[in-house]
Amino acid sequence: MTGIHLVAYVMTMPADWHLSPVAVVALVVALLNERGRRTLAKRQGATLRRATLRRSILLDVGLVALALLASGPTEKWAMQSLLVHMVVHVFDMFFLPPLLVAGAPLVPLWFAFGVTRRRRLLRWYYVSPMGKLLGGVVRKLTSPLVSVVLFNATMIFWHISAVFNWASWNEWVMDWLMTPSFIIVGVLFWRIILSSYPRRPKATPAFQVAAVVATAFEMLVLAIAMGVMTKVAWYSMPVDMYGPVTAFHQQRLGAGVLWICGDFWVAPALVLIGYRVFKRGEPTGLKLDAMVLGR
Repeated sequence: MTGIHLVAYVMTMPADWHLSPVAVVALVVALLNERGRRTLAKRQGATLRRATLRRSILLDVGLVALALLASGPTEKWAMQSLLVHMVVHVFDMFFLPPLLVAGAPLVPLWFAFGVTRRRRLLRWYYVSPMGKLLGGVVRKLTSPLVSVVLFNATMIFWHISAVFNWASWNEWVMDWLMTPSFIIVGVLFWRIILSSYPRRPKATPAFQVAAVVATAFEMLVLAIAMGVMTKVAWYSMPVDMYGPVTAFHQQRLGAGVLWICGDFWVAPALVLIGYRVFKRGEPTGLKLDAMVLGR
């Protein structure tokens, strides 16, 4: 598809659909991952090729679902109805990131570039002052404790009345800030629980259980605050559109979604952690640098 064809397609998108930056990034990642997977396939045996393909399918499912949610009418509906917002919010933080993590795009994305460029990038990352600084920041942000704090702080921040109202009346905030932040912190959170080939989970089983329980408790408190501890609607757009009574009813339904959704991610996460402890086996972390350098 040429640039002209892409512009023409975007201009003829159905009403309430738009090409969001999240969808663009998802498309680019999917294309680069497929390019890298094909490059890897030439040097892998049949077993490794099938494993890489399975992971790429998981990644593509997550990226396609993310692009549809970010560019479709659900984004607009989510700012008008707290019930829809909570459903989308749960998908953005609790169901799509596990697919992206399990999809393990790290190695295929590196192999989307030639070996010379890979070596140059790694040399810059590990040797140059700016690369070392960036590496330090990345290690801090992806540490288990910081990941959990960022995840829960982001959830609370976007549900503060003034912040949510600002986002609901400014579509660019949803596209460029809210949705990307949900996905980013979601990936950070699930990386402490899930393997992302060739890396192990970032946290110990005990920390993983603590993170899941603490996050579920915070969601419960937020749901109670929105649905039980208040008698008025928090957010202005639903009030303006439907009136205070209907807006408050929607808010209670949204709080119910936030409350109930814990049953759909907490239990599977705890079962997975318990199974790994019982099995006493984790995938072995591989020497990523050597793989990327093409040795």
